[in-house]
Amino acid sequence: MESIGSTISIRCLKTSMTRTCSIERMSNLKENSALTQANYIFVVQWYGKRSLIEFRWHCTYNMTGQPIPWLETRLRLITLKRDSQGICSQNLERFPPIHQWALLKLASLRYLGWMYIDIIESELRKGHFKEMYYIDLFSGPGISNIEDSSAVCYCSPLIVNDLQKQKNKRFTKMFLNDDDKERAEALQLCLDETATTKYEVTNKDANSCIQEIVPELSEKSHSLIFVDPYSTQFSWNSMKTILELDADIFFLFPTALMPWAVSVAKRPEADITNFFKECKKALEVFHNPAVRDNRSALFDLYKKDVEATRGPKTKMESVKIKGSNYYYDMLFVTKKTQVQRWWSGVTTLKSKIESYSSTDVDKTLKVILKEQSKLTDF
Repeated sequence: MESIGSTISIRCLKTSMTRTCSIERMSNLKENSALTQANYIFVVQWYGKRSLIEFRWHCTYNMTGQPIPWLETRLRLITLKRDSQGICSQNLERFPPIHQWALLKLASLRYLGWMYIDIIESELRKGHFKEMYYIDLFSGPGISNIEDSSAVCYCSPLIVNDLQKQKNKRFTKMFLNDDDKERAEALQLCLDETATTKYEVTNKDANSCIQEIVPELSEKSHSLIFVDPYSTQFSWNSMKTILELDADIFFLFPTALMPWAVSVAKRPEADITNFFKECKKALEVFHNPAVRDNRSALFDLYKKDVEATRGPKTKMESVKIKGSNYYYDMLFVTKKTQVQRWWSGVTTLKSKIESYSSTDVDKTLKVILKEQSKLTDF
């Protein structure tokens, strides 16, 4: 872990210039052995052309001395104080807050979305593709409260919208859908004020919606598809549809919900009957007494079906996101590519996200909230 006198390098993200300097001061803000973490402020100083410049930042460390600045950096980009959310304030109390650990999936979307835009933009310039799209079938209300926190967070469409602003690069169109009318209306309100590209918000069943979107995609296009169902509503037929597209797919598999989904499988309206490629086979796997972890076994079955459907060029990685009493698996699906940076980003994300828990998120949020005073602070 860094200490007073340690030499560090600070790089300006805007100019890419790097300055080497030493840590002048550091202070332990609070230490909690029960959480196995400690927070520090680091301060470095150097003389600029006209005055002494002081740069300070918070960094969260666990008690073994390993830093968690990655998580803090990512959460700063998708959260803000509740009293600074502006135009969407009237919408928040109408919807249940999201769990803190759910921020990990949103941070994942922003992290890889940043790289996706760069890489596909490059492919557009080379003429490999003509257009790029963002498709989000369970979009949410735009901004949500966070459980047990005074912070709010951007939902997936606003995260992608913000990425476009920062990079000054645009999707051809964003297709956004939520099957709840009030959530769709709230999202529309947010985007009417902030959208930087063409978009469409619909209020439909996700499975019918994707069938309507596909004919609108140009033949030589690439899509980033984010599928975060509230349960098992996303049918296998819909998954098959998006696997046939030129697209990179983020799919949230509701691992922890599988016992409940199986328990209601005999009901005529049960979603699980259409969720798996072969529901009968999935139920056999789940009830097999020789299987130690039937929830993970169902996820493994789902991955095999995805790979078999998309073919030999499929490349997949799964990331486990853990809450205190809940978890799910984020499945990233792409095609084998020559762009090593893309896949190295996925593997980096996996190692980072799987090292964090909801406790880490809560601790880091509290650090951030002590510093934020308005939206522009980050």
